[in-house]
Amino acid sequence: MEFGYSRAKLGVLITAIVALGLFGGYFYGRATVSPKDASQTISFLRPVFAQNVAATTSFLDQEAGMALYLGTNSPISLYPQANSTFSTIENATSDYILGSMSLPNLPHGDDPHCFVHKDGWIVIYYLKDEGASKVIDWQHYTFQTNELVSNKLKAGLNKMCDAISVNDRSQAQYYNFQYPTATKWMIIIKSELGYAPVSFNMSIPLEVTVYERTWSHYSGYSSGFYVSYFKIDSTTIDTITENGPHTNIGTLSLAQLSQGTNVFHTISISGGWEPGPYAQGVCISLIYK
Repeated sequence: MEFGYSRAKLGVLITAIVALGLFGGYFYGRATVSPKDASQTISFLRPVFAQNVAATTSFLDQEAGMALYLGTNSPISLYPQANSTFSTIENATSDYILGSMSLPNLPHGDDPHCFVHKDGWIVIYYLKDEGASKVIDWQHYTFQTNELVSNKLKAGLNKMCDAISVNDRSQAQYYNFQYPTATKWMIIIKSELGYAPVSFNMSIPLEVTVYERTWSHYSGYSSGFYVSYFKIDSTTIDTITENGPHTNIGTLSLAQLSQGTNVFHTISISGGWEPGPYAQGVCISLIYK
């Protein structure tokens, strides 16, 4: 499954963006919004093995949040191929291995968990309390074309598949074990190669059930002094002042991103700077049905 942006139908969740001029219009006269500034919506599908092998995988329902899984349709050699991929092993049997793996150029705190079963199942996931926005990997976001071409779960899946020589990864599916009745994951990103304020508007209808509202805020300057502000309406949600590429993540309350007919929220990023390379971006992540 490619994790990029497309011109797919966005659905009712952000109809306000289309109504306010997504395709070449302006928001508050400050930024032209192109189709690639729009969201990607990913549908959830509960894995078959989680239904049929509950005794082995019930821990996923207890501890896992956002997950990416793959059924290889062939047995997996756990030792030494799969075993060598883990940085930490929590449990290992003749049937499966459970642990975590490190990812290139990311801190230890971003290590995803991995469950791999000899019958051909791989699950890469983050814990329930970590939130879906943690999956966003800004080092795989192309600011020039506004495309997110990969993420941390996909990087983990690719690492395991490389180790066990699985080439076909096209059937990988996303699922959120924390919210089993959720059906979709929407990701909305706005970015800027510079410090000028940019924004988009969004509205969440009352008929949509939102289980989780999280955000990821990125600042990628490498020299000079730069501050990036992430705001919703007139409220500052996050400020980044650290040197070098930096990402903050967090959760939004219902009050900060409320729902309702004709209730519009403006999500914006802006900054101040001294000369030097810079980039900034914000992602709003919604788990809903």
